[in-house]
Amino acid sequence: MQELWKMTATQAVDLLQRREVSPLEMIDVAVARIDATNSKINAIVTPCYDRAREHAQRILKEKRSDVPPHYLYGLPIAVKDGTDVAGVRCTSGSRIYADRIAPSSDLVVQRL
Repeated sequence: MQELWKMTATQAVDLLQRREVSPLEMIDVAVARIDATNSKINAIVTPCYDRAREHAQRILKEKRSDVPPHYLYGLPIAVKDGTDVAGVRCTSGSRIYADRIAPSSDLVVQRL
């Protein structure tokens, strides 16, 4: 399953829906890939691994009948630094905002 990071979102969600992989496993794969590459590409400014794991734990406790059909079933998603996520540092790529913590989440984040 180490090759999970190479799958399309559709393929990964299919595995998650069929419970062939758990949201926690997907996060572990994503974290490993980020850790292996981020020092070179600096794509993830503020990693939120613990927060992602907390969300995954909540997803695992949900009843499948309560899950809408369009739900992403625990697919790890990176949110760009210019998009607010409540309680997370959002620099918008500028040193001026290096310590800014988003007070609320952008509508895009809420819908994801």
